[in-house]
Amino acid sequence: MEQQRETLAAWYPEFFVLDTQAGCWMISPAVASEIQRSLDRWPRPRWLRFVDITGSAIRVRSAWVKSMQFSSPEIRELWRRFTRERQAEDEGGGSNAPFVW
Repeated sequence: MEQQRETLAAWYPEFFVLDTQAGCWMISPAVASEIQRSLDRWPRPRWLRFVDITGSAIRVRSAWVKSMQFSSPEIRELWRRFTRERQAEDEGGGSNAPFVW
């Protein structure tokens, strides 16, 4: 598992996640910047066209964009640590809640 993470991290150490009603895509910082500029324009374009980090050509309605989040190895490691600690806390306390903030 660790070796797989290292390989994936070498391919795209930092990326953005574009979350839309049609799905989520991992995109490069350059593509994220283009999308942010498009969303800030007025009038806003009806469609966004971009290529994700796997090379897939995507076309999605701009009104469907829910969020864009930055992801780095440090952020992902902190999230994994947080998740492990929460699971340990739930197991120790006997809580069956799936995920409680």
